Amino acid sequence: MAADVTELVGRGLEFDLVEFGDFKMVDHVLTTPVGSSAWFKDPEGNTIQLDQLPCVAAALPTTAKPRSTAAVMSPGAPARDLHTAPLGTQR
Repeated sequence: MAADVTELVGRGLEFDLVEFGDFKMVDHVLTTPVGSSAWFKDPEGNTIQLDQLPCVAAALPTTAKPRSTAAVMSPGAPARDLHTAPLGTQR
């Protein structure tokens, strides 16, 4: 997650500041016991959420590199309407 976010920041992407209770963002990433997330807006105003869940990384072979996923959330859309895809793929 950190490498993906660092790469996107290096390309000029601005991430949203999101803090939840005692959890604080570090280098644009919010980490909780259930995983790490980062948020930014696309040119149309949709919020894009990047997630890395520990259960996904734990299930990968030791030679696999965990990848972040992106979720596109339209303004006002309920969470069940999320569309997700691994970074670097087309939907």
